[in-house]
Amino acid sequence: AHNNHVAAADAVKECLKKHLAELRDLSAEELVEQRYQKFRAMTVV
Repeated sequence: AHNNHVAAADAVKECLKKHLAELRDLSAEELVEQRYQKFRAMTVV
């Protein structure tokens, strides 16, 4: 990929479009809850 910068950029673009579309469907509350759960899972209790 590092030898073909255009192909690498296109792959990143497609990946970002896919994941941003998924996030766009979530409400602000859902995003906050997912973030909370993500960091809570990292915490040793």
